[in-house]
Amino acid sequence: MNKSEFIFACYRMEKILKIKNDLSGAMKAVSGDDPQRGEYVALVEQLNRVITAEARCLDAASRA
Repeated sequence: MNKSEFIFACYRMEKILKIKNDLSGAMKAVSGDDPQRGEYVALVEQLNRVITAEARCLDAASRA
């Protein structure tokens, strides 16, 4: 991964974390018995997997 790719990956991670933060805020506003709550939880879980994969990629790139 070259420098510009690494910078773009960092930018992408920043945007993913912002989306997760916004989604977490929206999820707090939804009551526990709301049917949409399950969808929010599923989205947060998917974002957590994406964040983990991106973090591994950035970690590997920073060590290279």
